[in-house]
Amino acid sequence: MEVIFCGNSLYLSSLASSLQKAKELRVRLLEQTLQEAGEELKMLNPDVLIFEAVESYALPDLFAADAAQTLLIAVRPQSDTLDVLCGERRFSTSVDELLAIIKSLL
Repeated sequence: MEVIFCGNSLYLSSLASSLQKAKELRVRLLEQTLQEAGEELKMLNPDVLIFEAVESYALPDLFAADAAQTLLIAVRPQSDTLDVLCGERRFSTSVDELLAIIKSLL
């Protein structure tokens, strides 16, 4: 399963490092913002895309039509929470649940 982190914060780097221990995941960290990495993400076609949420964030157009294919996770470092977008389902949870959420897709 391909997991891509988008962003260059220490928080995201730490989360990516912790997930790299899971043998069933291929974890990659792109240092661009979500919008800057749009074309590269389209080519990589990840199963899971994790990015740092800002006050209000908009998903690139390439994920609007294909959101059912990719698990989108917006990380909120200030509160250690995640906004999970999976097709039509949207929910928030603790960052401690990150690996469990991803593994539920395997």
